[in-house]
Amino acid sequence: MKWFEGKLWLRILMGTLIVVFLTYLVLLPAGEMIVNAFGPKSKRSIIVSTDMTLWQHVQLKIIEGLTAFWFFFLGATVGSFLNVVAYRLPLGRSVVFERSSCPSCGQRILGKDNVPIFGWLLLRGRCRSCNISIPVRYPLVELLTGCVFLALYFVELISGGINLPFRQANTYAGPVWIVFYTKWDLVSIYLYHCTLYCLLLTLALIEYDEKKLSLRTWITFAVILIIPPCISPHLQLVKTPFTGGSGFWFIRGNAIGALAVGAFAGYLLSQSIEWARTRGTRASQSMWVAGSAYIGMVLGWQAALTIVSATACLVILFGIASRYYEKRPIPVAAILSAACLSYHFGWKWIATVLLRANVSHGFLDPFTLT
Repeated sequence: MKWFEGKLWLRILMGTLIVVFLTYLVLLPAGEMIVNAFGPKSKRSIIVSTDMTLWQHVQLKIIEGLTAFWFFFLGATVGSFLNVVAYRLPLGRSVVFERSSCPSCGQRILGKDNVPIFGWLLLRGRCRSCNISIPVRYPLVELLTGCVFLALYFVELISGGINLPFRQANTYAGPVWIVFYTKWDLVSIYLYHCTLYCLLLTLALIEYDEKKLSLRTWITFAVILIIPPCISPHLQLVKTPFTGGSGFWFIRGNAIGALAVGAFAGYLLSQSIEWARTRGTRASQSMWVAGSAYIGMVLGWQAALTIVSATACLVILFGIASRYYEKRPIPVAAILSAACLSYHFGWKWIATVLLRANVSHGFLDPFTLT
């Protein structure tokens, strides 16, 4: 690791951060002042008054930047935990009651060394005690999870839920109106969807390690996704077509029905594809089959069918490309996660297209698309 010799990497990192920091706090606010003064106004977001000074613009940018960084750091911290989960679950070890330690020497990892991404950089990719190399996979998973949290933060949370189907987007957008004047319904949807992606990433890591999970673990993952909609049915955006009631038990029964239909759709299609792909040798143990069921539970049966179909097409393309180079195959669960994230960004548009197709063919329309 010659790149880590001396402090060159730290100087490059600090220089990059300073450039980004100055650009964000000076150039962007100045540009926004010009746009707000002469450019078109947005109808969905609160436009900062052109009477604001540059310093007031800078203060607003500081708030927005720190909020975005907090959500990224939250995701990176969760990613650090997912590394532990993916390593310990197949071994049957506790992911809660055991302290983090080096797999080689068994020495406990200090708190300052356990900081996501930066801990690995400060250690120069080696254990403090035994100096064994720490795989780069650990900071990459933390970075990836942080980026997923941050992407959903921009696309789904502070946008006012503009990508969410069957739900009216919030009139006022931005971190101030969504996070600080907390819109708990939207925040809970955001956290619920982040939970789904954490489970999908865990499955991808375990599949990459060529490990297996017990039936109890599959059930535990499912329960984690089932309980929240049963408590707060608004988390289930895609409802079942049953109408005629509005009571406590009817609403929750509707949510449970949507969970069951979505899980069954995702599981059935992915299980069939996996059975055909492996000729019945390991379909029941496939990570992406379980992940497809989880996607159907959270995002609905339409999403499950679309995402599973897209994943199958991508797997075929990767299979063709793999003939020209010898590399370790990409886990199907990882492809499924990427397809799901792409679908998530265009969820409302795709749902609108599917809904109009159903109406044009005379199918029953049980939804009200806002």
